[in-house]
Amino acid sequence: MSGRGTIKFKSVLFGTAISCCLTGLMWAFKLMPLLIWITLPGWLLAWGTIIVLHGEHWVYFDAIGRTLITVGNAGFYTWICFLIIRRKEKTAK
Repeated sequence: MSGRGTIKFKSVLFGTAISCCLTGLMWAFKLMPLLIWITLPGWLLAWGTIIVLHGEHWVYFDAIGRTLITVGNAGFYTWICFLIIRRKEKTAK
């Protein structure tokens, strides 16, 4: 794998792991008031999608909302990890 491909893979891996852990903890321990700022990207994606697609009438509203939150957080934290790992590799050279 090329250097850039390795960076992207590591970023996706770390971002997804962070997202899944945060979302899981948030729902398991009912930490919504404490984690709202950490999970904000996922919330914005979820509510934006629900509003645009009129999802308040969906049968599996809660499950789809949680999935969208996890996906939104994964995308955001993947991007953050990509920036950090890329910067570390640039400074290491």
